[in-house]
Amino acid sequence: MSATPQAPGSTTVRSRRHIAQLQHRLMAMAVFPCRLLATNPLPRGFLPKLGAAKAKACLYPDEGARLLASTAIPLWWRVLWGLLNREGPRISEAARLQVQDVDLDRDALRLEKNKTNDPRAWALFPGVPQALRAWLALRGNPAPSAPLFIDEDGALFSLEHAAERLRATSSSPAWAARSSSRPWTSGSKCARTTRARPASPSPSRTAGARPGTPTGPGIGAPS
Repeated sequence: MSATPQAPGSTTVRSRRHIAQLQHRLMAMAVFPCRLLATNPLPRGFLPKLGAAKAKACLYPDEGARLLASTAIPLWWRVLWGLLNREGPRISEAARLQVQDVDLDRDALRLEKNKTNDPRAWALFPGVPQALRAWLALRGNPAPSAPLFIDEDGALFSLEHAAERLRATSSSPAWAARSSSRPWTSGSKCARTTRARPASPSPSRTAGARPGTPTGPGIGAPS
């Protein structure tokens, strides 16, 4: 396994493990159903072990405030990031939201499709409804079936290289203060930031908690 090539730009054990998993899968298929080999030449347990998890970083409230106030970052990015930071959905979940998923009369959000196939709804963080009303008014109050978030061309927000694109458009000090070894945006997990909730002794109010889950408040859920 030490000779397994690294993915471009990567030096982690995790990337080598992904390549090794593919190799093992191919050898297993050669045994069955293809019946090209009598046995799998790759023994069980040959995959490289994963090391200790890297420390996770999050966007602190003062950094979030500087980011949202920075006119160097396009408005559509700031609106999206503001919701991600305060409400905690995954960026893929936010990109699928439609205008009708946000009830601005009741200040609530419905997440019908998500990674865990567990539809849920919750009350929006103070300030988010006002921001979304202004955002939709700026767009001419689009139809209920229109996407809630769009890109600079008015098209459906694309998830492709989202973290890299956000870094590239930003010149905020909130970014410069980050260590290169602990970036706070990384691929599909770039939405996992600290929820800007008031301090609470409740263990359910944890950093990165998903709203409407056992670690996050939902509509109709016990407090």
